[in-house]
Amino acid sequence: MSTAKFRAWRDRGVKMKCQTAAPGKGCPMGGEGATEHCRHRVIIAVGSNIEPEKNIRRAREILEKEQTLLGASRVIRTAPIGRIDQDDFRNGAFYIETDMGRPELKSYLKGVEDRLGRVRGIVGPHPMDLDITVWDGRIVHEDFYRYEYNRLPVAEIVEKFGLALTDEGEDRRELPE
Repeated sequence: MSTAKFRAWRDRGVKMKCQTAAPGKGCPMGGEGATEHCRHRVIIAVGSNIEPEKNIRRAREILEKEQTLLGASRVIRTAPIGRIDQDDFRNGAFYIETDMGRPELKSYLKGVEDRLGRVRGIVGPHPMDLDITVWDGRIVHEDFYRYEYNRLPVAEIVEKFGLALTDEGEDRRELPE
């Protein structure tokens, strides 16, 4: 449900439950989940190897304007994986707060990538890649443990904000080596 629709219904007195709350656990952000919509804290992996400084800056500006940007990691330089006949990537992470649900945010991020010139269906260089990596303290991206370019920027944000991450039911303050 869109934020505007939620607010319109709430303003008419319609009581709504948090759609992200786990059964019996309430809102993952600590609220009761009965009348107010959750705001989600999300770490987004960012990567680019076409004009990366410009495109990462533009992605940050868009997120600052359209979401609540809480912080960002440093940007690191990484070698391409798979197809190696392309420029090195710049990778980092953004920490945002949003009232979008996960599918809605994923679609929104794809739209941001498109606005920055991403062409779908080709393997190789791209101006922007934005992936939800951590959702409300839970590691949700399948490549998080596989690639250092995902872990290092996330680890910087986790340390900077004193976050605890959960994966497969475990509480992890330390990220894996």
